[in-house]
Amino acid sequence: MIDGGDTVNRASRMESHAKPSAVQISDATAEALGGALRVEARDGIEVKGKGLFHAWWLVGEKGAS
Repeated sequence: MIDGGDTVNRASRMESHAKPSAVQISDATAEALGGALRVEARDGIEVKGKGLFHAWWLVGEKGAS
């Protein structure tokens, strides 16, 4: 379980490592989507004191180009 401080820290790191006009999501969110949308793995994000955090780019609807 992630505590509140970890959640805020991860959200801050995801925001600071985002690219313009892109949607970045966590492993938990990607899993919750259950394959309903297309996602692409991205490089890990270093979270101070926690190590490497994996994230995904949300790239579109399933079956869309």
